Amino acid sequence: MKTIIHIRNYYPVLSFLILVLFLVGCKEKNETTSSDSVVWPKEPAQSELTQKPVIKDEKLKTLFDGYLAIKSSLVSSKAEEVVQDVKKILALKVVEEGPIFEVLQGMLVPELDGQRKYFSEFGTLMEPLLAGQIQSGYIYKQFCPMAFQNNGGYWLSNSRTIQNPYFGSAMLTCGVVVSELQPE
Repeated sequence: MKTIIHIRNYYPVLSFLILVLFLVGCKEKNETTSSDSVVWPKEPAQSELTQKPVIKDEKLKTLFDGYLAIKSSLVSSKAEEVVQDVKKILALKVVEEGPIFEVLQGMLVPELDGQRKYFSEFGTLMEPLLAGQIQSGYIYKQFCPMAFQNNGGYWLSNSRTIQNPYFGSAMLTCGVVVSELQPE
């Protein structure tokens, strides 16, 4: 007797294998280091100091330093640190009423998912402000295709090294550099 194999019987298995291969492609390659002892504004690692951008406008520089601090807290998946970072930015009065102020207010929620959503908006608002304001160094626009239920999410970084704020240590290195903001 001959057995007939139908491919549709294997759809669940094939779907699972494709998902596993996709996740392995974004698997974290290095161990993360703890940032418990880091104070805001968080400084980049020594090897990244040469890449740190110099921003012309002092208020914008302070705001971008705060943005990087929030990013670092999200990478560490520390919601309470995000709230503290946002409060520091607001206390410095570098933003007035408007879209960035509203996004920062939104990040005061205690859940990482909500903070990450607002962080994505924060980066979108920061990018055009930073264009033309970089005196030296680079700011890297990075992208993770799996963020926000596979809709993708962008963020800005002062380093080419990917440290994904949308998944933290679960998929720390998942993402790519899609563009660079550089001195004009």
